[in-house]
Amino acid sequence: GSFLFVLFYLTAQTQSAFLAISGMVMILLNFIPAILLYRFLFQIEYFGVLNMLGVFIILGIGVDDIFVFLDTFNATEWQFPGAPFRVRI
Repeated sequence: GSFLFVLFYLTAQTQSAFLAISGMVMILLNFIPAILLYRFLFQIEYFGVLNMLGVFIILGIGVDDIFVFLDTFNATEWQFPGAPFRVRI
């Protein structure tokens, strides 16, 4: 439920379904290595309620990073008006 809410909110804020879905995929791809490290490298089998809260914290931090990246990119339009995309990157 919360994942879909964040996806819809991100789509509304960025006005791009591609950016929102790409950002959420980027966040989800961070869970797989984290779980692999937790389970196989550290040999911890217990995955409790507090660990599930970490999922929401990672989701929040990841979405915040997306907003920072997009805001920084949009600020380059003000800094370099009329500059082509390649220069702004």
